[in-house]
Amino acid sequence: MKTYIAYFDETGDDGVTMNSSDHFILTSLYMPAESWQQNFEKMRILRRELKDKYGFHVSEEMHTKHFLTDKNPYREYHWSKETKQ
Repeated sequence: MKTYIAYFDETGDDGVTMNSSDHFILTSLYMPAESWQQNFEKMRILRRELKDKYGFHVSEEMHTKHFLTDKNPYREYHWSKETKQ
């Protein structure tokens, strides 16, 4: 039997309270277990490219809402709107 790895991540919320987000997004990655190291290396290369080109630290998480609204920690990078786009 072949083994697979699945990773799920969500953003927003499910609308239970009045303060809930208008959106709920659930995404996933799914791959054969034997390909995870190759895929991980591709992500490491991408993160290094982001660091080299934009100074984005390789271990820093990306939170789109804070990124697009220029909240910390992204504000300290002083990226222009065009750079962020």
